[in-house]
Amino acid sequence: MPIIENWKLVVLERYAKFDGRSGRAEFWWFVLANIAVHVALSILAGISGIFSLIPFIGAIVLLVFVIQEGTTGPNKYGPGPELASASA
Repeated sequence: MPIIENWKLVVLERYAKFDGRSGRAEFWWFVLANIAVHVALSILAGISGIFSLIPFIGAIVLLVFVIQEGTTGPNKYGPGPELASASA
């Protein structure tokens, strides 16, 4: 299942790797897993009565920023994921 595999890859294997870049699929599966956990915890918080609207507004703003496409090709962080996988 790609959602669990990509979450493990990002959190357990690449948490301290600061060179190179991740592909879009890897990033979005990781984000989807985090959103699913956030929604589940928010539902539990709503049921328990400690629910606030502010985190959802912030999540929407953050989502707008992460949906925007990154730079193609190499940049100061390394080659693009499409180039890194082709040369490996």
